[in-house]
Amino acid sequence: AFGELLYKLKMYDKAYDQYMKVVAMDRNGKHTRFCAEPAIFASEQTIKKQGSGGKPTSKTEPAPLTDWETRLIAACDQWQELFPEDKNTRKIIYKSAYLLYNKNQFKAASDRFRIVIGMDPRSKEAEQAANLILDSFALVEEWGNLKEVSRAFRDEEALGSKAFKTEVSEVYERASFKLIAIEHEKDKDSKKAADSFMTFYGEFPESKVADVALNNAAVYYHETGHEQEAMATRLILVE
Repeated sequence: AFGELLYKLKMYDKAYDQYMKVVAMDRNGKHTRFCAEPAIFASEQTIKKQGSGGKPTSKTEPAPLTDWETRLIAACDQWQELFPEDKNTRKIIYKSAYLLYNKNQFKAASDRFRIVIGMDPRSKEAEQAANLILDSFALVEEWGNLKEVSRAFRDEEALGSKAFKTEVSEVYERASFKLIAIEHEKDKDSKKAADSFMTFYGEFPESKVADVALNNAAVYYHETGHEQEAMATRLILVE
C-alpha cells in the first residue's frame, strides 16, 4: 500500500523500493505479482526523470548501465523468473534486451533477444529481436556470425514477415560476399578465393554483384595458373 501511495505521488524511486521489498518477502505471496510489474514501471519512470546517461561513445564501444538502468534490468529479470509463462513476459524480456542493445552490450542483449524469438517466432517482438541481433553483428563486423545467423533466420519458417525474409536473405548474401574478401585478405589463398566466388555465384546467380564475383574468380584463377578455370569463368561472365 505504501508503494502504491508513493507511485501515485510520482515518487517512483521510493515506490520501486517498496515494490521490490514486497516481492522479496514472499515470492509466491498474495501481492507478489501485483508489485513485480509496477516495479518495472517505477524504474522506467525514474530513468525518464533522471535521464539515461552513460551513452556509448561510439557505435560499438559498450557503455555501462546507470544505477537505475541496472534496477530496471533486475526488475525485468525478476518478472521473467517468477512468471515465465505470462503473456507479458516476452515483451518484458524484449524491453531489457533493447536497453542492453542501446548500451552496445550486444552479447547480453542477443542472449535475451534469442529467448524472445524462442518464445514466439511469429510475434512482432521476435522479428524486431532478430533484426537487432543481425544489426549488432554488422556493427562489430562479425561477418561469419552475420552470415550463419542470417541464414538460420531466413530458414526458420515461423520467424518474420515476407518483407523480413527478403531483407534477411539480402543480409545473408552480402555477408557471404564480404566474408570471401576478408578470408582472402587473411590467408592470401587466391585459389580458395576463386572457388569461393564461384560458389557464391552458384548460390546467388541473380545477385547484383554476381558479375563482380565472376570477375574476381577469373582474376584469381589466372593469378594461380588455373587458365582453364579462368577462361570458363570469363565465358560465363560474357554470357
